[in-house]
Formats: sequence, structure tokens, C-alpha cells
Amino acid sequence: MKQTYYFATFAMALISSISLAEAGITVLNQNGSFTISSSNTGIERQLNIWAQPGQPRGKIIANYIEATDECDFNGVRVGKGNGNMGSNTAVGYAAMDGSGPYGDLCTAVGSYAMQYNSSGAANTAIGHAAMLGNTSGYYNTASGTNAMRLNNAGSQNTAMGMNSAYHTQGGNYNSAFGMSALHLNQSGGENTAIGVNALHGTKSSWNTALGTNALAFNSTGHSNVAIGTNAGTVHQDGTTALTTTFGSIYIGASSRGFNNADNNSIVIGTGAWGEGANTTVIGNGATVSTHLYGQTISHSL
Repeated sequence: MKQTYYFATFAMALISSISLAEAGITVLNQNGSFTISSSNTGIERQLNIWAQPGQPRGKIIANYIEATDECDFNGVRVGKGNGNMGSNTAVGYAAMDGSGPYGDLCTAVGSYAMQYNSSGAANTAIGHAAMLGNTSGYYNTASGTNAMRLNNAGSQNTAMGMNSAYHTQGGNYNSAFGMSALHLNQSGGENTAIGVNALHGTKSSWNTALGTNALAFNSTGHSNVAIGTNAGTVHQDGTTALTTTFGSIYIGASSRGFNNADNNSIVIGTGAWGEGANTTVIGNGATVSTHLYGQTISHSL
């Protein structure tokens, strides 16, 4: 059997008696390597265009094609997703292929992007398996391979970067920018992670991390702020993961907490480490003087 190279298939709303020429369909190539065939099913016509392996693929010119279903171009599915909602766009194998009821105003680009979406509306997923598991979450934006892959009902989240917010399922109002940022979050909300692995392990809420690996090991700690590469990742000992603190601020590359009870702690300085809960540290071991200008007021409790 002669092998052929699959190029494109259109499902067209054309009555069975109309010819391809009447539909304004032309195929241009260099040596006539294309074969065009059509088949009728009821009032629909399917147009198949094939080319021999190694031959130029040419160009299709169509003055009028009204697609009635998904169309394939060189193996890439293009359409409106399962449900054929007029305001949806789906590009890629199994993109937006879920069952009804069907959400609208959605865009899915990439194989398996938003594959299981049903009632979720106004979502945008770009990349292989981006927002694959979403069913009812709405107003989400995911860009990157596996971005928000497991999200189910989480809404108003933004994830950009491979594996960013990968495990988010029900969390809302999260922002993750960078590969694997907010990777393990499930139901935590209102987190902001900017940088590769920022807030990687966080499963809680109200954390802000800016910098590669910032607060990377935090798990249940909440209401923390970390700015700088590796800020707020480990204890004073430099090795034990900082996982459960809350209400603390770490500013400076490799700034550390005292331990996992380092709550309401402020640590400022490159490599500086905390002195325990309810304390403030400014500077590191190399600091020789600290200058404070203006009136200093001390409040005793």
C-alpha cells in the first residue's frame, strides 16, 4: 500500500452537491504532489488533503469553508473544543476535550491543554497539559508545560513557567512566575511567588517570595515575606529547612530564620540569620556599624 502523508482534514457545512471549486478551495504546490478527496455524510462534506512523504506540502487557499467540527492541520487539532462553544478556542490534540456543561470564553493552546474543562469559564491555558485537570475553575491564566496541571476548582490564579502551580487544585488568587514556582500548593490562596522554585513547597496562604528558591521549603507557614535568592529557606544552621514560620520577613540573599518557631521575625542582610521569634536583625556577621538617623523611639510592652 502506498504511504501518504496526512496534511489536513476539514469538516465543512456544504451540501452534498456542491463542488470543491464552488467552495473556492485551491491547493498550491510545486509539483502536484497533493491528492484531494472528499466524502459526503448527510449534508456535511469532509475534505481530505494528502501528500506523498518528502514532497512539498504546499498551501491551501479557501475562499469559504464553514467548519462544523474540529479540523486537523498536519496533525494539529484546531477548533472550539468539545461542546463547540462559539467563544472558545482550542488548538492541539485533546485540548479542551472535556464533557459538559461547557464553560465559555476559554482559550487552550497545546496538546492536552485544559483537557477536562467542563464548566470553567474565561480561562487561558498555553502549553502542553497546562491546566489539564481544570473542570470548574474560572478566570485562570496558565502558560508553560504543566502549568496549573492539576487545578480543579481553583479560580483567579496566574501561573507562568514550566510546572508552576502544578498541584494547585482549589486555591484562589495565587500568582506564580518561574519554573516550579508554587509547585506543591494545593488549596493555599493569595500567594505570590516570583522566581524559579519560589514558594515551591508552600501549601498555605498569604506568602510573598521574590527570588530563586525564596521560601522554597515553606510548607504550612503563612503570611511570610522573602526577598532574595535562597531567602527564608533554612534555619540558622544553614541546612535545616525552614518550613512552618509565620508572619516573618527575610530580606537578602540567603537570609535565614532562627528555627521553625521563628515567628514574627525580621531579618535583613545578605546571609543574616534570625535570633528567634519576635526579634529583629539588621546586618550580618561582617557588619561593623549600624547608622540610624533621626529620632529613635522605643516602645516597651
